[in-house]
Amino acid sequence: MLHMAGQILESREITFIKQKFREFYKQRLRPPSSLHMREFGFGFEKKIDFRHKEFRSDLELKAFVEREAPFFMSYSAAYYRYPGAQPMNKKEYLGADLIFDLDAATEHANHNKIYCAYCLETVKNDTIRLVEDFLVNDFGFSTSEISINFSGQKGYHIHLEDKKFRGLSQEARKQLLNYISAKDLDMESILVRQKLGYGRHVLKGPGDKSRGWGNKLYAAATEFIKNAKPEDLTYFGLRKKDAVSVVERKEFILKKMAEGNWDLLKGLDTLWENLLQQTISLKSVNIDRNVTFDLARLIRLPDSLHGDTGYIAKTLSLAELKDFEPSMDAVAFKGKPIGIRNTDAIEFDFAQTHYLLKHGEELELPEALAILLVCKRQARLM
Repeated sequence: MLHMAGQILESREITFIKQKFREFYKQRLRPPSSLHMREFGFGFEKKIDFRHKEFRSDLELKAFVEREAPFFMSYSAAYYRYPGAQPMNKKEYLGADLIFDLDAATEHANHNKIYCAYCLETVKNDTIRLVEDFLVNDFGFSTSEISINFSGQKGYHIHLEDKKFRGLSQEARKQLLNYISAKDLDMESILVRQKLGYGRHVLKGPGDKSRGWGNKLYAAATEFIKNAKPEDLTYFGLRKKDAVSVVERKEFILKKMAEGNWDLLKGLDTLWENLLQQTISLKSVNIDRNVTFDLARLIRLPDSLHGDTGYIAKTLSLAELKDFEPSMDAVAFKGKPIGIRNTDAIEFDFAQTHYLLKHGEELELPEALAILLVCKRQARLM
């Protein structure tokens, strides 16, 4: 017997899964770039049972994987002169890809432990926002530099492998994360009170040509002003007379805001602070920080199989991601139905079909679903 993620799979199930994985890898195995400079890790009982493994060629990796049929395969974002050396300082670090890891938050009402469409849709939208709003729009990266991978379970990994990213320090990577999460972002860095002398000042803010968080706040603020009624403005501290004036002159005010002049909107500090916090909540992205700045971290090998689901950690373009449905697009096994005995009563949707399985029920299921349930320790083979 073998423990996987705290549960026990009988040897029959282990043999079955290993054989299925072996068959898959005989047909499909995509080694990473610069394979000879990468450290590898493999898992049977855990996601990484051992690491510090190196391969000198694609054929060497392929032979190992077909022989061992690991449940999990990971590789280093880092490049080393001696990737198999131990301890870490003997590897001779040469740089690292820039990696972002987004995982679904499963602590919500009605979370489904077998297949949670809400979790998957939420993290997919976060991934799209990270790529479009931050990596492309704010940082200026090209979509051709960005590789997107489904994690194989409930998240996504973003890889940037161009050589220009390899030299980024841990501190630089932390700064990227701080920007994306809006860590320490404050109103005074976006709305600036410019002194004119004699105690007077003018309020300068982001305009229609601004970028970054300034642009995000500008979009939220102009949308608010476009639709504002006097009572909306008095709620945030503006006198009634001034609120009416803002509404009556909104077209002129919006024109001035586009130029970066917010001086006609003094006295709305509470509004701007609330809008900034709301914008941060809506636009920031929750990323596993350790994966990005830990230069010794291992990440799932793209297009390998995930031992908790049997899914492919599939490589996707941004266009493919938008319509991606794991239960149909990440399945590795599409053969004959497989007979299983369900171990617990469960209800879930999978591949546009609703399932309600009773405790101890014996039935035949599509191969991909049967393997998913066996990997999740939810079913035994008949």
